[in-house]
Amino acid sequence: MQLADYFITAVFIILGLTGLAVAYESFKKASPTKKVIWLAVVLAAVTGAVLVFSYPELLRKTG
Repeated sequence: MQLADYFITAVFIILGLTGLAVAYESFKKASPTKKVIWLAVVLAAVTGAVLVFSYPELLRKTG
Protein backbone atom coordinates (compact mmCIF):
# COMPACT_ATOMS: atom_id res chain seq x y z
CA MET A 1 0.00 0.00 0.00
CA GLN A 2 1.13 3.50 -0.72
CA LEU A 3 1.06 6.43 1.68
CA ALA A 4 -2.07 7.85 0.01
CA ASP A 5 -3.91 4.58 0.67
CA TYR A 6 -3.08 4.79 4.37
CA PHE A 7 -4.25 8.41 4.48
CA ILE A 8 -7.56 7.60 2.78
CA THR A 9 -8.07 4.63 5.10
CA ALA A 10 -7.38 6.83 8.15
CA VAL A 11 -9.88 9.45 6.94
CA PHE A 12 -12.58 6.80 6.49
CA ILE A 13 -11.88 5.33 9.92
CA ILE A 14 -12.16 8.78 11.54
CA LEU A 15 -15.41 9.50 9.66
CA GLY A 16 -16.77 6.09 10.64
CA LEU A 17 -15.97 6.57 14.32
CA THR A 18 -17.51 10.05 14.26
CA GLY A 19 -20.63 8.61 12.65
CA LEU A 20 -20.83 5.90 15.30
CA ALA A 21 -20.52 8.49 18.08
CA VAL A 22 -23.37 10.54 16.60
CA ALA A 23 -25.47 7.41 16.08
CA TYR A 24 -24.87 6.34 19.68
CA GLU A 25 -26.13 9.67 21.01
CA SER A 26 -29.29 9.24 18.90
CA PHE A 27 -29.53 5.62 19.99
CA LYS A 28 -29.57 6.53 23.69
CA LYS A 29 -32.62 8.77 23.18
CA ALA A 30 -34.53 6.40 20.87
CA SER A 31 -37.58 4.30 21.70
CA PRO A 32 -37.13 0.51 21.96
CA THR A 33 -38.44 -0.05 18.41
CA LYS A 34 -36.06 2.51 16.97
CA LYS A 35 -33.20 0.97 18.95
CA VAL A 36 -33.75 -2.31 17.11
CA ILE A 37 -33.65 -0.43 13.78
CA TRP A 38 -30.45 1.38 14.83
CA LEU A 39 -28.81 -1.91 15.78
CA ALA A 40 -29.77 -3.44 12.42
CA VAL A 41 -28.35 -0.47 10.50
CA VAL A 42 -25.10 -0.47 12.48
CA LEU A 43 -24.74 -4.24 12.08
CA ALA A 44 -25.27 -3.92 8.32
CA ALA A 45 -22.72 -1.10 8.10
CA VAL A 46 -20.11 -3.00 10.11
CA THR A 47 -20.68 -6.16 8.05
CA GLY A 48 -20.28 -4.16 4.84
CA ALA A 49 -17.10 -2.52 6.08
CA VAL A 50 -15.59 -5.85 7.11
CA LEU A 51 -16.43 -7.37 3.72
CA VAL A 52 -14.95 -4.43 1.82
CA PHE A 53 -11.72 -4.43 3.83
CA SER A 54 -11.42 -8.23 3.79
CA TYR A 55 -12.37 -8.78 0.16
CA PRO A 56 -11.66 -5.60 -1.84
CA GLU A 57 -12.06 -7.57 -5.07
CA LEU A 58 -15.82 -7.54 -4.40
CA LEU A 59 -15.81 -3.87 -5.42
CA ARG A 60 -13.96 -4.51 -8.67
CA LYS A 61 -16.00 -4.94 -11.80
CA THR A 62 -15.86 -8.47 -13.12
CA GLY A 63 -16.24 -9.42 -16.73
